[in-house]
Amino acid sequence: MNSTPYLPALRHQLGRFASTLSALQNAPLPQLQLLLSSLLPAHLLSANDDGAHSRERIFSLRRVFFAFLWQVLNPAAACREALRQLQAEARLLGASLSDSDDTSAYCQARRRLPTELLERILRHTAQLAGQRVADGQLWFGREVKLADGTTVSMPDTPENQHTVTYALNGTDDSTEVTITQDNNANEKEKAESEQNWRTVLDGMKKLLEG
Repeated sequence: MNSTPYLPALRHQLGRFASTLSALQNAPLPQLQLLLSSLLPAHLLSANDDGAHSRERIFSLRRVFFAFLWQVLNPAAACREALRQLQAEARLLGASLSDSDDTSAYCQARRRLPTELLERILRHTAQLAGQRVADGQLWFGREVKLADGTTVSMPDTPENQHTVTYALNGTDDSTEVTITQDNNANEKEKAESEQNWRTVLDGMKKLLEG
């Protein structure tokens, strides 16, 4: 993640992200909840009025969510390791939770996490992230919107294909990036591609040079 041989100025940005991610990955469950408490207000993880997670249990909605999040941050961790995190937290709080390695109760509680809850948390954290972006951090003064294109399809024919080539020439204190794209249908499409790539390169230059 920190290896950027052609764009050394990017290391600082990646290093900050990597150190934050590492801190979250290494945090035990109680500390993880503390670190993220300002991002997730209590009402988002309060018990439901009825149905699944409607009662305050050892495997409460909040505890199960954070155990699940801990697993997301540590993708190689099995449910048994998440359960041990919950058991350690229970001992810290003086709560009653068996030391058994049986993960069935936790797995069932995790399976009952409502998809709607995860979507609400995603929207909430995305809004918070947007609010914390200063004007000077915008890309050419604009907000960047991402769209999921996985459901968009186009025939994979030669007419719809482009070959994009990147050439990087580095010196001690700078890097020259050259991009070429072939198979533009007409001059208008060529001009639009040139403008798009110019915008990308100008944005990269501005980001890296501060």
